[in-house]
Amino acid sequence: MPPAAAAAYPHVAELAGAAAHDGDFVVGGGCDDRFESEFALDLLLHGFERLRLRGRPSGGRRAGGDPIA
Repeated sequence: MPPAAAAAYPHVAELAGAAAHDGDFVVGGGCDDRFESEFALDLLLHGFERLRLRGRPSGGRRAGGDPIA
């Protein structure tokens, strides 16, 4: 993490440092980085697809043109 970002977001930097893993994708304690990353990506993509099918426009605006708060 860049030093400026770490200074601006110290809690995120702490989490990133604690979650950094070396070596292969599978680490101790049953943590599987590849599985967790793929799961999170699938979850996000599924949510985006559901919004798209519901006719939700992209660009941070609601159907009426009001910004999303």
